[in-house]
Amino acid sequence: MKKLVLIIAIIVFAMGLSTNVYSQQPCVPDEACIDTADPGQICPMVFPNGYVNVPYELTITFIPPTTFEAMGMQVPVQKIVINEVTGLPPGLQWDTDADEFIPTDPITRYCGIIFGIPTQEGEYQFDFDATVTVDLMGGFDVGITAADLDYQPLLIIEAEENAPPIAAFSASETTVPGGTEISFTDESINADTWQWTFEGGNPPNSTDQNPTVVYNTQGVYDVTLVVTNTNTGDTDTFTETDLITVTSTVHITPEFSSKYNVFPNPTTNNFTIEGNKIANLKVINSIGQVMFETNESTNSIKVDVSNWAAGWYILEVNDGNSTVRTNISVE
Repeated sequence: MKKLVLIIAIIVFAMGLSTNVYSQQPCVPDEACIDTADPGQICPMVFPNGYVNVPYELTITFIPPTTFEAMGMQVPVQKIVINEVTGLPPGLQWDTDADEFIPTDPITRYCGIIFGIPTQEGEYQFDFDATVTVDLMGGFDVGITAADLDYQPLLIIEAEENAPPIAAFSASETTVPGGTEISFTDESINADTWQWTFEGGNPPNSTDQNPTVVYNTQGVYDVTLVVTNTNTGDTDTFTETDLITVTSTVHITPEFSSKYNVFPNPTTNNFTIEGNKIANLKVINSIGQVMFETNESTNSIKVDVSNWAAGWYILEVNDGNSTVRTNISVE
């Protein structure tokens, strides 16, 4: 690599293939980036590949040199400005965390970021031009380019099907009473097989893309998704620690719906239960408190919930022979 009097140390800090595209949030310089040359060096010489339609983020850390050779003299650098970055693939943009990179002792690290969603395959020559202001004659500007530094790494954008998978998912709810069904939605990128692990869930495992799981036991549980791209053979794992909180241990009986109808559910002011004989009815909150109870023998009861806190409740009904339970949501 060619060494010049102005060297900016550049290192890749992160390539985030995530479902969220960078959106003008400050980049974070890499503290592992160190000035090891004389007065610096550029690294790395190769950018990680990107993929069409897959979000791409690449943070670049800058350590500006403290001196620059002008007119045969080593003079202090006042500031460095990156004027323009060129050679980016369609769909990608550039931003920096500062308008001016000012050298300090000890060093201050600055950063820029390439971000967006590539839209076209190809090899793209990364380039930039900068202005160095030196402490000479009150401030003397010198232009320099990435080509002058022999630093023009290729950014290669491959076809979408070649991208490694990225595991991601969401849950319909994360805090529920026991017996509640939770639907999980796969939000992975470039995956075609799924292996779920549901701590405390029923079933505890699934290979469905979008499974539904019931949690019956009070506790806090992890959820893990391992995805595979069978085209490339790559896998990725994502674990949400303590994602699911089950507030009570109550068995929700599946036969409830064959005996009783509850409406509206969710509700804001009241709900009605009707169907088979009701000998005893209780509504229990998530910490086990009985919010409503009646021993009226009837086939229909209307319950006022207008003063209740929003959340999940257990509706427990006994017909004189057996007890069934379901969930009520108050909004």
